[in-house]
Amino acid sequence: MAGAGVGAGAGTGAEAGAGVGAGVGTGAGAGAEAGAGAGAGAGAGAGAGAEVGAGVGAEAGTGAGVGAEAGAGAGAGAVAVAGTGAGAGAAIVGTVQLDCAAMPNQAHRAEVCKLMVHPDCRRMGIAKKLMQALESRADRLGKTLLTLDTRTGDNAEPLYASLGFATVGVIPAYARDPFSEKLSGTTIMYKMTGR
Repeated sequence: MAGAGVGAGAGTGAEAGAGVGAGVGTGAGAGAEAGAGAGAGAGAGAGAGAEVGAGVGAEAGTGAGVGAEAGAGAGAGAVAVAGTGAGAGAAIVGTVQLDCAAMPNQAHRAEVCKLMVHPDCRRMGIAKKLMQALESRADRLGKTLLTLDTRTGDNAEPLYASLGFATVGVIPAYARDPFSEKLSGTTIMYKMTGR
């Protein structure tokens, strides 16, 4: 199994802000000991770190890494990307974004957005590792309140609850299915990080 890693990189100013929400990269970990995770953003400073090494994807026989990228400019946030393998055979298998509020009275909070894991790579702990990496980054950014919404009844809802997110309520008929006329409710959740 290839090693897995979690890395964090930082960018500053408007350049990094432009990369937020558009981060792409393999997030591949190199080395089983600590892992040198790497993430790259469109126009943002790419970061590499060696914080934590962990083996997810043991079922598939490949290592997976999580790379987190963040910026410190206006509208900055963070993107965490999970990938398998290394080099030319690497593939992105998951991502999650942290949208940091830009208003002065919202500096303590951020919104978790777009947690996605490729269907072939689900049930391997990747979503949980992405969320843990994102929460760690949110903590370093001084965010004490995280909010999110998810389709009511979706598989992500129990994951968020297991990570300590509490349900505020449900908005009925909130989101339209992209392939049909079906409307689904959305569940609003939050987590206080305790800082």
